[in-house]
Amino acid sequence: MLSEFTALRIATNHYYLTSAATAFRHDLELLRGRAKGFDVVIESATADYCVIGLMGPSARALMGKLTSVDLSQSAFPWLSGRELELDGRNLLAIRISYVGESGWELHIPRSDASGIFSALSAAGRKYGLGYFGAFATDAMRLEKGFRAWGMDLTTERTPLEAGLDHLVRTKDRRFVGRDALLDRQCSEDCWNMALLQIESDGVIDPFYLHPVYRDDQVVGIVTSGNYGHRTGKSLALAYFKELDNLGRFEVEIVGQRFPAKTLCESPYDPCNSRLLAD
Repeated sequence: MLSEFTALRIATNHYYLTSAATAFRHDLELLRGRAKGFDVVIESATADYCVIGLMGPSARALMGKLTSVDLSQSAFPWLSGRELELDGRNLLAIRISYVGESGWELHIPRSDASGIFSALSAAGRKYGLGYFGAFATDAMRLEKGFRAWGMDLTTERTPLEAGLDHLVRTKDRRFVGRDALLDRQCSEDCWNMALLQIESDGVIDPFYLHPVYRDDQVVGIVTSGNYGHRTGKSLALAYFKELDNLGRFEVEIVGQRFPAKTLCESPYDPCNSRLLAD
């Protein structure tokens, strides 16, 4: 898997792509390389925009105080985006969330970012607005089982191995890497990812590259982990060589082994009712 993008079609021949911040140079080179031979122009807007994530049960009400745009589910559905005016300033709002709550990513011209942030902060006092950063985001996305580029998603594994088959359509389609992706599923080098709940001691939580043991045999490797405060669970994503008939297993963290189990669905809002809430 070479990269991960969120793609928004702004106009018929105009697309806006976002990807992992740490993959900026990698992704720009990838896009420019793929663009050779096509009538397409690739421009980086990274230095021109700031992004504010407005997420939570009061996100729609708060935004509604600063814009006249209809923000209902029917008018502004999940996984859609549009340009709008917020507090008298133009920005691009994308209804997507990495933390499992309804909300928007607000992509704002740098010159307007401070003003938008101040306006949101002032309007948010009524709703108990708080601030969250990278560590909280990481914990919340694991409660949803969302994968992270550079840890769970790498060039060593395919989207199918990472459990993203619902985002990959191979039937009646041709794309770069399609045949290799399907061949990998039948090869001896195919692994599969699972979301784990770890019975930790409440002091040590998983983070990265912990071995997974069945008896004294390593059967998997943790790619990311954290403690989910909304669910009260210690969670991790891990790759396994053989996920079927796994049986009892343990995750070793800083020299200590803790019992763990695979989860069939995300422990937080598995039906996505909060993401789709009106």
